[in-house]
Amino acid sequence: MATPAQPLENDPQVDFYVLLGVSKTATEKEINTAYKKLAMKYHPDRTRGDLEAAEKFKEIATAYAVLSDPNRRRQYDLSGGDEEAKGADYTPMDMEGIGSMGRVVGALIGKLGVPIQTSIAQSSLSEAYELCQNSGLNERNPRLLPMEYGVEYKGTVEKQQSVFFMIHVTKDMARDGLVLRCTSTNKSRFKLVLFDNAGKARYQEESSSTSNNEGFTMCSLFFAPYEVSNVADTINIAGLKGEEVPPIFHRLDLFQVTSRQLEEGDHLVGVYGDNWLRAASFSLMAIPLSPRAKEEESSVVSVDAQLVSQREQLKAFKPEYLEAKAKWEATLGKLEELTAHTTELVRAREVVYDQLVGASLSAYAASDQAAASAARRGVPANGSVGSAVNVNHALKKRRGAAASSSQGGGGGGGGGGGLFGRLF
Repeated sequence: MATPAQPLENDPQVDFYVLLGVSKTATEKEINTAYKKLAMKYHPDRTRGDLEAAEKFKEIATAYAVLSDPNRRRQYDLSGGDEEAKGADYTPMDMEGIGSMGRVVGALIGKLGVPIQTSIAQSSLSEAYELCQNSGLNERNPRLLPMEYGVEYKGTVEKQQSVFFMIHVTKDMARDGLVLRCTSTNKSRFKLVLFDNAGKARYQEESSSTSNNEGFTMCSLFFAPYEVSNVADTINIAGLKGEEVPPIFHRLDLFQVTSRQLEEGDHLVGVYGDNWLRAASFSLMAIPLSPRAKEEESSVVSVDAQLVSQREQLKAFKPEYLEAKAKWEATLGKLEELTAHTTELVRAREVVYDQLVGASLSAYAASDQAAASAARRGVPANGSVGSAVNVNHALKKRRGAAASSSQGGGGGGGGGGGLFGRLF
């Protein structure tokens, strides 16, 4: 029986970016353009009977399905090109079906800093569809809240549920751009979603902690006539596998530059509660991008360009760092080897010097010099060498003998002194 073919999405040998002929930092527009070009080339209607072309078309379609979906693309990028991780399923977790225990486990894993991608609950997607199709997207619909620009909308949303807003985009705003910014001051997890006219999630961003305030989560949807970036707050964990490098080398792995613009008209916006166990608090605001903010716009473009350059510099520097690190580790190894050998030689020196002294002492004990010395001291020759002498006792004895000798030799002087006393 033939073995069923492995789904391309789970094939660890396939690189979806290579299949589409785009870079890992390709924008949505570049991915769409590449897919359309390849789809036209390999479409079965144009290559009738060419099985190889038909298979190629399936591969391209699968790659596009993953890379055109922000959630699935991010999960794919998190694999970091790792062969084992790339075989994983890139479909985000459906939290509606994991149960209360699964939520507890997910919350604990999230606190450890492990990124878990989740999907929007089907109930929220169905509600968005009804708002766009059946109930109609208009200001009178009581199930959504019309947004005014520059107004802050504060509220809470239950886990795996959505709060919906309607935003009207004028012709000028469609040309100049706008930003939707959602924040939380208690580190709530949420998704900011913009739906298309059919009620399908068109664009979405997930909340992440900010560099300036760790207790603050935020996400923004920018729609501008120029490219803007997105930097995930998670490190590419899979990219670290097998490498002992500082996390900074993978800090920009998920940095993406995209170009998004909204059409004139009404649009449905949703704030989706993505907490595991509790409701999410949020603050939402819509702000038109000012065509007069040229200096700030230039700064945005400049910083993003610098980040792109920085990412390339980090990639280029990593081999140099790893080489220097390997040399340093080899140097440390050599130092440890020399330290151990030096310590061993010092100990060996002590041993051989002791052996020299011992051998010399034994030889001296058997010599005529030892016998003569013993005779002078009046001790047996065979017991003189190696015997112990109490230094303090010997010195005291010698000083006593010297004092006695001094007193005995100077008696006349003392008598003379007495005579001198008597004479005078």
